[in-house]
Amino acid sequence: MSGSMRACARTEVGSKHVRYVIASGTSVAAGQIALALCFGVARSPAELSNLVGFAVGAVVSYTMNRRWTWGVTGRSRFLREIVPFASLAVAGLVLSTVAVARPRRRPGGARPRGPTRP
Repeated sequence: MSGSMRACARTEVGSKHVRYVIASGTSVAAGQIALALCFGVARSPAELSNLVGFAVGAVVSYTMNRRWTWGVTGRSRFLREIVPFASLAVAGLVLSTVAVARPRRRPGGARPRGPTRP
């Protein structure tokens, strides 16, 4: 990390950015681990595994960012906090579910080689 980046990270805004990036990375990792366990170990359908991974990642993201990044404690405010977060999160869920549910075909209509799961 360069000197100017370190200096920025020491400011109040910069430290919030660093915490936000760490919280985001942690939530992605948690969601991917849940997805891998559901799909790879439990052999759940792709769409269900995606939903579980999304839910785990969303809870981790909301909780870490609210408490650690922004320093907010107490009860969540439904309209000011939960609705905006849930709206963006559900949009991401819809996009990822569409991507997971697409037919498993390659461009040109060729099926992938090797075993595939229904």
